[in-house]
Formats: sequence, C-alpha cells, structure tokens
Amino acid sequence: MALAIQPNGKIVEYVSTNYSDNVLLRYNANSSIDKVFGTNGRVTVPSAIDGPSLSVAPDVKNRRTLVNTPDFAIMGYTNYGKLIHPLV
Repeated sequence: MALAIQPNGKIVEYVSTNYSDNVLLRYNANSSIDKVFGTNGRVTVPSAIDGPSLSVAPDVKNRRTLVNTPDFAIMGYTNYGKLIHPLV
C-alpha cells in the first residue's frame, strides 16, 4: 500500500490485494470516494507492481499521479484516472 496527498487535499492510495488485482483509489479531502477518478474512484493498474511509491506531479492542465515501481517503471494518470501514454 502507498499513499499520496494532492495539493487540493485529495488522497490517492495504491492497493495490491494480489498480483492480478492492483488498484489506485482516490478520495476527496473529506474522505469520500472521488467518483471523478476512474470508475467510481477506482483505477486498475495494468501490471503487477510490488511495493510501489506514489507521487503527485502538478501539471499545467491537471494533476498527475505517478506510480513508481522498484524496477523503475513509471506510470502516470490524469486527474480523471486515465493512463498517460506516452508519459513524456
């Protein structure tokens, strides 16, 4: 599990229940589910990541959530939970 807090107070959580079910969850500052992010506040992470870290990178248009893995794979997500491809 990993947590990051966005400048607007929203909380992003990475949860790994097993290698096939890794998700990002986002909560509003009042701890309710942020239904704008992904599907009802939940985004499935497309690969098996063990022990990630999270960071929030401000962008001109939106906030990006970055998932960093121990093997240095970086995945970025928009404010709406869409995978950013390509990241740069």
